[in-house]
Amino acid sequence: ETSVLCMITAGVGSTLRLSMTVSNLVSSSTEAISYDSPRIRVVNNMTDAEFIETSAPFSNIRTGGAVTITTLGMNLGSVDFSGSSRVAHSVCEATIWTSGSALQCKVAEGVQGSLRLAFTVGSQVGSATEIMSFNAPGLQVVTTPKNANFPVAVGEHVTVIGRQLGSVDYCVALKLGGTPLEATEWLSDTFVRGLVGSGLRATQRLAISAGLQVGSTTEMVSYDRTSMMTVDPSNGRSNLAATVTMRGSGLGSWDMSASGRLGGTVCEVTEWSSLTSVECRFAHGMVGTMRLVATLGEQVGSATEVVSYDDATLLRVENITLLRMPTLSTVGSGLGTLAYTSSIRSGGTGCEASSWISDTALSCFLSVQVSGTLRLVVTTGSHAGSLTEVMSYGVFSSSVSPTNQASRGSSSITVAGIALGRSSYTNRARIGGTAVKASEWISDTALLALVSAGIGGTKRVTATVSVQVGSVSASVSYDSSVSLSSVLPTNIAQTGATMVTVFAVGLSNVRYSAAVRVGATASEMSAWQSDTAIVAPAPRGGAAH
Repeated sequence: ETSVLCMITAGVGSTLRLSMTVSNLVSSSTEAISYDSPRIRVVNNMTDAEFIETSAPFSNIRTGGAVTITTLGMNLGSVDFSGSSRVAHSVCEATIWTSGSALQCKVAEGVQGSLRLAFTVGSQVGSATEIMSFNAPGLQVVTTPKNANFPVAVGEHVTVIGRQLGSVDYCVALKLGGTPLEATEWLSDTFVRGLVGSGLRATQRLAISAGLQVGSTTEMVSYDRTSMMTVDPSNGRSNLAATVTMRGSGLGSWDMSASGRLGGTVCEVTEWSSLTSVECRFAHGMVGTMRLVATLGEQVGSATEVVSYDDATLLRVENITLLRMPTLSTVGSGLGTLAYTSSIRSGGTGCEASSWISDTALSCFLSVQVSGTLRLVVTTGSHAGSLTEVMSYGVFSSSVSPTNQASRGSSSITVAGIALGRSSYTNRARIGGTAVKASEWISDTALLALVSAGIGGTKRVTATVSVQVGSVSASVSYDSSVSLSSVLPTNIAQTGATMVTVFAVGLSNVRYSAAVRVGATASEMSAWQSDTAIVAPAPRGGAAH
């Protein structure tokens, strides 16, 4: 008496009121029972066979034209309870109940992203979020008169060929890089035309928006590259800043943060003038011919070997001191307004130290050399200036000891002087026209020489150090006394030829054109025999001598 068993038919209602009648008595309870709400498990636009095999819950629909989708779920009713489907805010064009677990819905075309699907069965509603979407637009080809390359200063129309751009104009918009096109016109599901503004960007991404969908293609279009043609003036002062005008093409229709660079140094000021002209103020420098680079927006243009600085020039050399501390000062122009690793070279030898003084002067501490007249080269930065035959080193001989040499045998002499070298530079000495047997460098002020025997009066001594020569005149003499000891035979016939031998001291070790004279008559010939004897025919005569 406390329970009643009731079999309820299938239904799709929400929470319902339950009424019970016993005889003529009626009793009820509101919101006593309800039916399970319908649920969506899979949405797809495949065929039945494909639909059974797949377990993917998501469905993607092409943009153009209506498409029939199948919704697989639960609790959709055992009969058609006026089922209805809705994609986002748009009701399907038609909904057909198939079974308690399937509905078919004809979805209209669209260009939105992921959408919510809701359906109504009886008074029950079921839904699933982000369960389906429309295909995003795709870009394939961009056509322009210049093959997807735009001029810098003038707008250009571009035609985009793609797919799923919408069967009607869904507020289609094109964007190049980060900048929307000035105008966009929808033509068809596969064609859109736009007007690109001027710019200075490199290769860029092109994006299209149709409804809520976005499609893009990278590195699709670009602007003309900046090109440098001429630079005026092409030479600058080494001690003053200068302004040059760069002329070219593609420099922009307005100032797009123009920047110039000379070599590796940024210009002090860069000012955009026009589409074909940019001015750049570069600082002083000491580099040779250089490359000039102009940057506008994201584009870069350059020209090689178009600008140079004045070369360093030497005018004269002053304050040359070559003794003890060899130093000099050079006077010129274009030596730099500050120290650019300046260096001076004398001949082929660099100075031990070089010091920058001003734009017109450098000083140098020379290494000791014994060369002749030399070329002086100054290097500052990458510039070089030179003067030929501007300086020389000298060898100075002052005295010789001893000053008198024997006519026989060898002896040593010491040549004293100045700047004979701080090391041995193939030193040589010469007495008159005869080189000494051997010479040895002793110090910067002395040479030791081994002198061979000789005859004659006072002679000049010459010292050679490397390519330098110094001499002392009338500094050395040989013993000149010849002492006769005897003559054999002492008696000579008046007729015929008689050979006599003259014995003496100091006749030298070699033959020096010896000659014999008897009285006032010279012998017809004479022959040197040794250091003590000469043989000669006696002249004819009858007197005693």
